[in-house]
Amino acid sequence: MRAGLSATLLALALPCMADAGVPDPADMAALGDLRQAVDAARRTHPDLPLETALAGLAIKSGTTWFGNELGEPGAAAMTRFPQARPEGVSAAEWRALLASRIDGAGENGRVGYLLIDLDGDGLRDLAIESDLDLDGAGHIVHVLRQADGRFGKPAPVSPGAAMPNLPSALYALFERGANQSADWIRLRGRVYAAFRDSRYGADRVYLLRPWQDHGQPPRLSISYRYQLSVPALQKPGAAPAARLAPARQRALDAAAKLAAIRAAELSADPPVNRPATPPTPICPVAADADEDMRQASTGYGPAPYTTEAVADVPVRIGGQCYIGQLRNWFGAYTPKMGLAADLCIRKPEEPGPSPEACYRVQGRRSVSAVSAGMAPFDATQMMPLEP
Repeated sequence: MRAGLSATLLALALPCMADAGVPDPADMAALGDLRQAVDAARRTHPDLPLETALAGLAIKSGTTWFGNELGEPGAAAMTRFPQARPEGVSAAEWRALLASRIDGAGENGRVGYLLIDLDGDGLRDLAIESDLDLDGAGHIVHVLRQADGRFGKPAPVSPGAAMPNLPSALYALFERGANQSADWIRLRGRVYAAFRDSRYGADRVYLLRPWQDHGQPPRLSISYRYQLSVPALQKPGAAPAARLAPARQRALDAAAKLAAIRAAELSADPPVNRPATPPTPICPVAADADEDMRQASTGYGPAPYTTEAVADVPVRIGGQCYIGQLRNWFGAYTPKMGLAADLCIRKPEEPGPSPEACYRVQGRRSVSAVSAGMAPFDATQMMPLEP
């Protein structure tokens, strides 16, 4: 991920949003409906209440999607806007698309187009999803309104009025170094992009309305607690499954449970109060150890940017203390696998990015808290870190 390029593109594409001020009562009522849907889903799907609620609110009909097509061999652009009317696009919509010269190519030419009525006027508008950077690890969504036989920004309210400073860029998603998604949902007769930004122990969903100032949109926050364990049978990717020795499995399992406790303390609201003390070694160090060794023993070190470091803990195996780090993929969770997480360990005297070993961690979750309100939304601050 070339985060510097992404930041530049986002700064150009996404306008600076001012605080929205007084919340829109209809938007806050919609947020209340979303919260009720999540609370209802907790009774039937306690570990997937948000996914269940969003699926029930998703717009499933009245939309048409199509994408760019391959260009001519040898052409400068790899892909191009379709040359013939795609299936599901009406003749009037096709004329409006051609009149609007919708030909954005993104960084790699991979562009998707969604026709969907975003403002309830009976005409389908256009959401354009294009790559944000050269490696395709992120994309940005623009929204254009259909009016007067064209797609563009909303027209001025009255003749001669200045064009309103409304954004066409609605949100950006990053697929590496983050766990983000967006769903088109309908609440109280309004269409929203439910933008989800996830981390370990938390889902945050922002309700974004096209062409609205979303500096302080409605946000639903869901916090989770986890039951973590390290299975004896390990399946490291494509490698053959291997069974851990009982003593090693028990030690790793205890460390994973300790990491869950520490993560909960760090994310508690209000945070768990601890006396302010200098960092101490996670594993004991020799009395004659130099300062570099002591510093290296106070933490595992940074995780790869594609993962999220949750907590550092001691792991004691066969009389040896290892420094362990619980990592996950930013809260990624599936019904079958649960939390996608690893526990990586290294010896204190061997600092560095390469751990001695990483072990798969199983994790089932349940909701610990749900809160709703307005919150700042700035896509440029939701970018993954540079590698």
